[in-house]
Amino acid sequence: MSSPWRFVLLLLALVFMLVGFVMIAGAIADREAVVSSVVTGTPALVLGGFGACRSLIMGVRYSPDGIEVRQLECTRRFSWGDVEAVHTRLTPGDILVFLGQADIVLLLKSGDEEWLSPLAVYSFSSTVPKSVEAKADALRAALDLYRPRVDRPGDAGNTA
Repeated sequence: MSSPWRFVLLLLALVFMLVGFVMIAGAIADREAVVSSVVTGTPALVLGGFGACRSLIMGVRYSPDGIEVRQLECTRRFSWGDVEAVHTRLTPGDILVFLGQADIVLLLKSGDEEWLSPLAVYSFSSTVPKSVEAKADALRAALDLYRPRVDRPGDAGNTA
């Protein structure tokens, strides 16, 4: 499941790269303020490159081994045995009160919650959008299919 935000972040990363490249190339061509332009342009170029690479792989993938959440800054993995349930949440907007954020949340056995932010969407509705529910349903089906049998509710004494 790819992130709906990956192309927006890719565009932003490419803008960073362009700004960094223009700053460095312009300073070298004019031979003025070369050091300051290179010092400020290089981080923009590097951050833009990193952001471009990470934005292309953003999303959530699952396999029999577990769930892999690829965000902009890191990748996290959870085994199916660590996941208790999959929920959806609609949180009201903080600044734009008329806009809510629909998220898929993994409830872990440790009691922690892992918000799958690469799959989050914004909604004007007071209900979770069907596209988010469909992705959550796919994760619930995978959880039912791949969760270790002894961890399934109702199968506490079953080891097969």
